[in-house]
Amino acid sequence: MFIVNLIKFAVVDKTAETQVSKYVDENYLDGLINTEGTEILPCEYNSIVTYTHLDEKNETISIAKKNGQDDYIYGFANKKGEIIVDIQFDMIQSGYGENQWAVVGTTTGQLDKYDKTYKCKYINLNGDEMLELPDKYIFAGNFS
Repeated sequence: MFIVNLIKFAVVDKTAETQVSKYVDENYLDGLINTEGTEILPCEYNSIVTYTHLDEKNETISIAKKNGQDDYIYGFANKKGEIIVDIQFDMIQSGYGENQWAVVGTTTGQLDKYDKTYKCKYINLNGDEMLELPDKYIFAGNFS
């Protein structure tokens, strides 16, 4: 049994000195707590990943739930436990680029045995749409 998911990690927000730690329940679902032991996000997510932005002042937390056997849907939260972007996207590109935009996408088809095609757009830290890509593009990455 591979149990790397059970390892806790801390993330420090350098502006507020707020710390959160991932924790996992007996069903292997992820949640977040703070240093006082207060639950920030309940253990109801199949994955929680934190991203520190290039300015080191902002952090975003991606949250994911299973959507079928091998697929996940994603959204974003903040360290207060507020959902910034509802869980609705089939793909997110890790983190935010220099302009503070993230890439999100919804599945449009199957490219080959392993890869899907997506309708992609860029959103900001608040979840506002900043740029939607034309349908001819099937994947996108972060700006640098």
